Amino acid sequence: MAGKSRYLDQAIKHLWDAEISGDQWQRPKRLFELVAILRWPQHTSSAALISSIMMARYVGDAFSTADPESQRALLPILIQYASPSDIISKCFDERADELIWEFRDRDLQRLVALIVRFHVTYVPKNDNSRAGPSISKAFYLLERGHLWGEEPCAWRRFSQAWTEFKNVSPFLIVSEFGQRRFLQGLDPTSPTFQTTSQTMLGHRTAIREFLSQSKWATERLRSSLDTRALRDMNLPTFPSEIVPQPIPLSGPDQQMTRLLEDYASPAR
Repeated sequence: MAGKSRYLDQAIKHLWDAEISGDQWQRPKRLFELVAILRWPQHTSSAALISSIMMARYVGDAFSTADPESQRALLPILIQYASPSDIISKCFDERADELIWEFRDRDLQRLVALIVRFHVTYVPKNDNSRAGPSISKAFYLLERGHLWGEEPCAWRRFSQAWTEFKNVSPFLIVSEFGQRRFLQGLDPTSPTFQTTSQTMLGHRTAIREFLSQSKWATERLRSSLDTRALRDMNLPTFPSEIVPQPIPLSGPDQQMTRLLEDYASPAR
């Protein structure tokens, strides 16, 4: 079982807290860590590289647009988060350019969001444990082009998506179907990166709604998955003070329901 990233739980706590003592730069740092972890949950080094690039860009933009007096005050922060030697090493990191392109590709994340949507909205007709939602049933619907319009794909790609993103999947359904604007558009190469980041950080209600809905999705997913599936997962931990908030979602339509009635678990 892969160990859960402590950065994810720390990011959740820091972004939820109304007031954070100490370094005011911790909030953007945690935001960028969360965004990067959600994109590369199984690759800590890739997530760390992208989050540090985002933080360097954020601080660098703040410094470049500040007046001379403010720049003097920001200089230690600039050295801490965007030191010239660190920036040079990142520029020459062969993975950096690849990761920027990967960052923009969200096809697998959307697929995982749909898998979670199926799990949290499907209500079986009886209490039989085999009647509930499952990963295989989600693929069965996808194969037939009826997983909410998602293009069918091979089991290998489907399995790859779930393996890669299952531990952060509750966040992905919220990003796709809940608080849509939150965590969207954070591209460190965009000229509006700092403005977008500041807007997100200033919308405390949106941040809290995102985390509350993510906690709801986590609890719903945990209750719908069977023991075997949960055994290989490390779902996020949320502070107790966060109250779960449901996402307004419609469940399977009539065609999906009919297909599920005919479902027979295929041999894998």
